[in-house]
Amino acid sequence: MEQISKIESRIFTIRGLQVMLDRDLAELYEAETRILKQAVNRNIIRFPAHFMFELSKEEIEKMVSQFVIPSKSYFGGSVPYVFTEQGVAMLSAVLRSDIAIRISIQIMDAFVAMRKILSTNTGIIQRLETVEIKQIETDKKVDAVLNALQKWSKKATMFSILREDFSALRADFAGLEGKVESKIAGLGTKIKQTRAEFSKQTATIGGICAAAVAIAHQPRGAARRNFYIYNMSETCKKLSLYLDTSVIGGYYDADFEVSTQILFQNIKDKRYDVFISDLTQRELLKAPDKVRNLFNDLSIEYNIIKVSTESIELAEKYLLENVVGEASKDDCIHIATATVNKIDVLVSWNFKHIVNIVRIKNYNTVNIKNGYNQLEIRSPKDEALYEQRI
Repeated sequence: MEQISKIESRIFTIRGLQVMLDRDLAELYEAETRILKQAVNRNIIRFPAHFMFELSKEEIEKMVSQFVIPSKSYFGGSVPYVFTEQGVAMLSAVLRSDIAIRISIQIMDAFVAMRKILSTNTGIIQRLETVEIKQIETDKKVDAVLNALQKWSKKATMFSILREDFSALRADFAGLEGKVESKIAGLGTKIKQTRAEFSKQTATIGGICAAAVAIAHQPRGAARRNFYIYNMSETCKKLSLYLDTSVIGGYYDADFEVSTQILFQNIKDKRYDVFISDLTQRELLKAPDKVRNLFNDLSIEYNIIKVSTESIELAEKYLLENVVGEASKDDCIHIATATVNKIDVLVSWNFKHIVNIVRIKNYNTVNIKNGYNQLEIRSPKDEALYEQRI
């Protein structure tokens, strides 16, 4: 009971989701935050965006301003991870320790208990919100009337009388506020009773948690793509493009913006089928808002490919053949994902590790050796992109 209450106090609502901070989870698991994050990074494919995401600078500052955390130094200088209920369930599978499994079950209890509380008391919360909204609206009307009278009235005595009347009205609402606080106190009692009930259901929740972990370990189906024929000046196959993160960021980069904006205009004109991966989505979480929201701002249609086990295995073969170093593993995953899904062209501004004539040859040597087609790799300034075929 005491442990569940401790856990519930560390569940926060961020981006409309109930989440826990990596630092709090590490403390509960009796592990260092650094070790927990290393385990997650080694198994990043198991943590899509709705399982785990990084806090933005604005979200961290908001937590400090609302006294949720004492200061930014609470995170030790690194960007914190936050985990949803599904992410916590996956953590127990990644950490593989008895204490991680036991604590994860208790955390599941806490998440379920809070959902039950919110569901049970929705009516009370809505009524409280209605009272609060009405009080705010009334205060605004009162202030508007008083300001108008102060500005235009020439009779100070009448203005004083009216102010006293409105002060009495505010006093009435103060009494209403006391009644609201009384209802909140009653709600607190119900919450304690609900927590007591859920503390008896550990075994059942543990079974649910184990089932969730088993489902998370099931293999994901390979992404499917559809091709279709269209007519420009003659009938030809519409090219499929895989965009890595550097191309999306290049739209606002002074060195690359001209060619990148030409490419995106062609994409907006629907000359290509556009694909990105969930790896690209995770990398964009660290980008500025205007880069993160580029597709929505330009009203561009695109498809998302899940990074599969097959893609990870092919990326490992690039590293084994020394096409690039271990530090460029994410670049290898981009290329492998495009290759496995038979994308026509991968587009990138990464001249060091991707759009490099020697590396392109070596990537495709590995592809052919393992039974895959060669992959066209181009930069946005390549004129061949804007012809009918490559």
